[in-house]
Amino acid sequence: MYIKMERSEVKKMLANTRLRNLPLEIGSVCWVRDPEKRALFAYPVEIVEDNIEEPKTKEEFQKDQEITEVMTTYGGPFVKKLAELYRLGDPVDKRKLREAFPEYWAKYALIAELKGDKKV
Repeated sequence: MYIKMERSEVKKMLANTRLRNLPLEIGSVCWVRDPEKRALFAYPVEIVEDNIEEPKTKEEFQKDQEITEVMTTYGGPFVKKLAELYRLGDPVDKRKLREAFPEYWAKYALIAELKGDKKV
């Protein structure tokens, strides 16, 4: 059993190697090296399809904007940077941030909702 990694992530990891032109077939196994660790340790990963989310509706996009505004206004330094990263991210990175920090997302979504109710 191998670690599953999205095709785009494998491409990023191989971008500066001599394997950058390696064809990346879904379901195949590829050896990758963690760029942050300067050791020669590499590990096998199974290449899976990128999980690109469908484009958001205008309402969903606006809700995300409201949540990140509340995070920027009321959050501490970490939460403010998290909001900034979320705004800069592509759909895959945004999903990763929401999944990695669900408690922050839920907390500030509730604050944004309560704040929105007061405007009405």
